[in-house]
Amino acid sequence: MSDIVEYCPTNLTEVIAASARLNCGEDRFGNDQYLCLPNVRKTGLVEYCHKGVIPLIPSGYCVDTTGGQLYSRKCEQFLYGCPSQHFQTNKIYRHPACLNINTENRCYIADPSCPNTTSTFTTEDMMETSSTYSNFSNTTVNTLYTTTTSLEDVPDVGAVVGGVLAAVFVITVLLILVRVVLRRRKQRKNQLRDGRDEETPLFELTNETGNKTAENSNSPAGNGGQTESLQTEPDNTRSNKNGKNKPNALHEACNNAKLEIFKHCIQTYPDLLHNVDNDGWNAALYAARGGNVKILQLLTNNEVDVKHKNNDGWNILHVACVNSNVEMSRSIIQTYPDLLQNVDNDGWNAALHAARGGNVKILQLLANNEVDVKHKNNDGWNILHVAYVMSNLEMSRYIIQTYPDLLHNVDNAGWNAALHTARGGNVKILQLLANNEVDVKHKDNNGWNILNVACVNSNLKMSRYIIQTYPEFLHNVDNYGWNAALHAAKGGNVKILQLLANNEVDVKHKDNDGWNILHVACVNSNLEMSRYIIQTYPDLLHNVDNDGWNSALHAAREEMLRFYNYC
Repeated sequence: MSDIVEYCPTNLTEVIAASARLNCGEDRFGNDQYLCLPNVRKTGLVEYCHKGVIPLIPSGYCVDTTGGQLYSRKCEQFLYGCPSQHFQTNKIYRHPACLNINTENRCYIADPSCPNTTSTFTTEDMMETSSTYSNFSNTTVNTLYTTTTSLEDVPDVGAVVGGVLAAVFVITVLLILVRVVLRRRKQRKNQLRDGRDEETPLFELTNETGNKTAENSNSPAGNGGQTESLQTEPDNTRSNKNGKNKPNALHEACNNAKLEIFKHCIQTYPDLLHNVDNDGWNAALYAARGGNVKILQLLTNNEVDVKHKNNDGWNILHVACVNSNVEMSRSIIQTYPDLLQNVDNDGWNAALHAARGGNVKILQLLANNEVDVKHKNNDGWNILHVAYVMSNLEMSRYIIQTYPDLLHNVDNAGWNAALHTARGGNVKILQLLANNEVDVKHKDNNGWNILNVACVNSNLKMSRYIIQTYPEFLHNVDNYGWNAALHAAKGGNVKILQLLANNEVDVKHKDNDGWNILHVACVNSNLEMSRYIIQTYPDLLHNVDNDGWNSALHAAREEMLRFYNYC
């Protein structure tokens, strides 16, 4: 299931937080399955947990989605920002031009044919509420409507709504027909030019030999592909047209710590030793991930660059730390001590990667070698913030005991330890913080408290604990007028909304723009929540917000988006 969002993550820190919030897993190659992309009609941004292997996108293309299917889009005509290298879909945040869209005209802003205009109402105007990621870069995400209706001007709201919907439907059908004709003409033109439609499902992308790309060939960009058998066909030793190497058997042997296969590869195909994949990973980085120290030593003996960094700025020590490999980490520290102080592109040092990996022994090893364990990344996160978001109790307890001064640090968005813990969802960590006098009543830059965070992240256990322990939060309102009920409606967990109602939270509260819980549920496409609210609070059906929008208009907007995507 996908959700419409105001913003997509702009860096790795935000991706990690978003993935944790949606509880996304990893594909069979270890790649995070969280995606945030434009929909195919460029009417909004959607986030969801992808099912299956995260595919590789060719250079010169962006990617969008509908119904869980991914489609590539040519972007060579962009004025700026078209990816010049292959990239994995879950790392599209590195290419903001592929995320910045004009939803009124349904086009990429960087496309020279895209009008440089915006509609009267934007998503920010409509929602005026903090995203889960308060420091995301803004994108142009507009509504389908540019006019409003006042109840004072007409006697019958139902008639007006019906008329508006009928008019919108007729216009939509006409636009779709025009769009279909134009698309077919463009398809014919593209097919004549290069034999490939610009809107191609990624599972149909072809490799340079003309054969359909197998699932494995899309996988290894970020963390390395795991194959069930050694692949030593010629394709594993060649480069593609852009000079970028394809995943090869040597990378897979390193990634899976297969020493004998590794030896066979370097003896049979020595030219593979210096290949770098599309995400900047060389054999040394894969070996650090696989954890076999002997393989890394053999790579060194064969003059492989063991100090190479991938496209994210990760070195072999970062990789060993985030994969919780103590033996590999110790060997790298002893052999290449100059890597200890390296920081990646997002400001993560080895200590932050170790906190994410969750191995206390590695963090101790780094501290003993004078790594700055109090370092902050570009978003102001320290090792304790990372441990909270990852819900790692053991790591959190160790850091609190060893570095108690980190307890009260606040990141760039105003999030303290308690807010990060409410996002991560581990009640025991929140109790541990309270016992150590952390301000659990702290609010972020948007006025969010820990209950707001737990509600919007759909964490029932955490919400129940906060309500029982800190009942004074029940009636707090953030800077945009959102109370806990509105955050729960956005999060989509009906049980949390029921819990709030049972504790006398005003579930009919309106925010600064006049939105109620039904408006929020409708605009976030949550059918279960919308059905529950309608059945339980039918009087909310006829409420109108400050711009004259009632529930029907909010729901119609989402239904119209679905209609566009279906067509």
